[in-house]
Amino acid sequence: MEVYECSHKVKCDFAGCRNVARFTFVKKGLLRRDICLCEECVNELYDAAKKIKVPKAVASPFKLNKRLKKDEKQ
Repeated sequence: MEVYECSHKVKCDFAGCRNVARFTFVKKGLLRRDICLCEECVNELYDAAKKIKVPKAVASPFKLNKRLKKDEKQ
C-alpha cells in the first residue's frame, strides 16, 4: 500500500464527510482502487487502528549483549 498527497480536488471518500481529500491511499493488485481521505479522517482512522494493532519495540543489540553476559555468569 502506498500513500500520496492528492494532486486534484476531490471529496473525502468517507460517507458523510464533506472535506476536500488531502491523501490518496493506493493498493495495487487485480482490482486497483484509490481511496481519497481528508486529514481529519486519516487521523481518526489512525486512532482507531492503533487501538487494534500496537507496534512492538525493536530489541536493542546492546541489551541483548548484556543479557548474554548475565546468562554466561550464572
